Amino acid sequence: MIKGLIFQFDGVIADISGFRFSAFERICEEKGCRLDANDYELVKAMPSERALGLLLDIGNVSCSERELKDLCKRKDQYFKEALAEISTNALTSGIREFIRQAREDGYITALLVYEDCAYTVMESLHIASLFDRILPSCDEPQTDAFVKAADALDLQKQECVAFVSSSAAAAMVRAADLRCVAVGQSEASFYSDYHIRDFRNQNAGILIRKAEGE
Repeated sequence: MIKGLIFQFDGVIADISGFRFSAFERICEEKGCRLDANDYELVKAMPSERALGLLLDIGNVSCSERELKDLCKRKDQYFKEALAEISTNALTSGIREFIRQAREDGYITALLVYEDCAYTVMESLHIASLFDRILPSCDEPQTDAFVKAADALDLQKQECVAFVSSSAAAAMVRAADLRCVAVGQSEASFYSDYHIRDFRNQNAGILIRKAEGE
């Protein structure tokens, strides 16, 4: 029986991918190369340092390991500055109502925050109170992150369903043996038990039963 809901942040709670792209783009411009959106799609699920290193390689820019770390720190700062302008329009449609209703129905909730700056977003959007646990993760949640989230809720992983937006995260959820609901991007649905475009008019209990194949 499902008792816990685990949420990936970007693309599930709010869409902040454009802010992140802009931060990478600014670094690339400073280093004299152009960031192509297609190239970014190939690396966006990777940890920031690896992603930036590959993007600079594509742009024929070389830098030391220490410089790359410094560039990543500057990228994070640009990201935070951009997020200062975020509004509630970035929230996924219906997400507040869905989580509130789910908690009223007895489900407990956890959020995987994969960037320090996501805390800034939560403060700006006033959504921290929607979650029973807020847990740090890396840039793209790994298998153990979902298992640890279940542990933090004092639940078995079979008692949890994870909501993710990327195919990489969906694959990790399946590898962790949790139920998985893909949100937004259709390519994530390949690894998921169920797929929704957003949370409008969604009921947690009904959605979970669909994810369980009922």
